[in-house]
Parts: sequence; C-alpha cells; structure tokens
Amino acid sequence: MENEQIIDGNSCVSLIPGLVIKEEPDNWAILYNPEDGLSFGINPVSVVIMNHLREKPKAIVNDLAVAVKNAFQSAPDGVEKDIIIFLKKLIEFRPLPAFR
Repeated sequence: MENEQIIDGNSCVSLIPGLVIKEEPDNWAILYNPEDGLSFGINPVSVVIMNHLREKPKAIVNDLAVAVKNAFQSAPDGVEKDIIIFLKKLIEFRPLPAFR
C-alpha cells in the first residue's frame, strides 16, 4: 500500500466530520461516508471503538483498547493489534483522515 501509515498504541486517531454511524438492534452498525457514498458494516467490538471516537474525538489507540477491554471481558491481551488492523481498514474507507 503506497500510503501505508505507521500506527502503534500511542497513535492519535479521529473521525472525519460528517461520518454517519447507524447502530442496529443487534449491536452491529453501518458506517456511511456521505462525502463519497461508501458504507460498510461493523461488528459490536468496532461499534465500541467508533462510539469511543465519537465521545473523545482525538483518542489514543491504547485508550481504544481499554474501552474494548471494559466492554468485553473476553477481549484478549494484545487487542491493540486487532484495533490497529481495524483502524488501517478505516483509513482505506477514509473515516480516519490521519494519525499523529
């Protein structure tokens, strides 16, 4: 990937303005980017991450891991790696404009 960004536990992330997150009754959600019309579904763990980003617009990856561990007691050690994979997918979708 030509625009590969280095993301680690100390990276700061934020959502693009206008991103729509429609939560479903089964705790899944649809992300919709009205800027380009792209949308996709996310699972309950990803919903926790996105809600944390909505509540705290500039979040550190390690803080997202704490939020996931608080919501899901079965979250494995090293969940940060899974969160980073998810965040990289979001970069492709463009709801995360940049990491710092």
